[in-house]
Amino acid sequence: MKKRPAEKPNKEYTPEEQYARTGQREKRSKVPDSYKEATLSGRMAAYAIQQIPKEYKLNPWDGNDLSEDNLAEDIVKHCGRYIRYTENGWMGWSSEDGCWKGEEYAESMVQWIVRHYGRLLAEHATEEYHEGVRYARHILSSAGINAMMAILKRDKRIAMPFDKFDTALELLNCQGDLYNLKTGEVRPVEPEDYITKTMLCKPADVDKRNEGKPSALPPQFADFMRKITSKYNEENKSYD
Repeated sequence: MKKRPAEKPNKEYTPEEQYARTGQREKRSKVPDSYKEATLSGRMAAYAIQQIPKEYKLNPWDGNDLSEDNLAEDIVKHCGRYIRYTENGWMGWSSEDGCWKGEEYAESMVQWIVRHYGRLLAEHATEEYHEGVRYARHILSSAGINAMMAILKRDKRIAMPFDKFDTALELLNCQGDLYNLKTGEVRPVEPEDYITKTMLCKPADVDKRNEGKPSALPPQFADFMRKITSKYNEENKSYD
């Protein structure tokens, strides 16, 4: 009597793997994100994707003329704030620590973003719209993704010199909170700060009762900053 083969453990499949197994493509909104958000590049892409307007997600074909340039314009409009291309390669912004990450993370991030737009188009392309179906499949292909990335890297809103990063020496990134060495002010880091480094401490405790705004500087952090910037602090102690 033959033994039954042991059942394989449950596995979450990517949309591509699911399509290969069943021949059916599930809607992007029904596919678990855990396979993507397990990596930093995936979480970076997920944050950028969240900025896509709801009305676009419901009807991505509105105004789309089946050109790669048109789709690239949509990507820049919705997600362009979080991606850049420099002479050193792709850069992507991480909301987790407020830092811009290099090619090792950013390239995959941009691929995820382009792939997501392709899935949106595929979801809303009816079988009767043959040109639309072919176009969506092309965007989801390796050739389509590479073509889109080539267009994006040439866009003047995306391309920038690498030496534009880390130019504000008075700004100190502390895990997503920005400490100004000159004024002592604290605020959230924005992509436009173009910071690539962070400290492993936080400059302020977050008071949840105060709408998430930073509270007064913790004594240890204030003492540390006073020691390393003592010359300035002799003249201005307004942030104590």
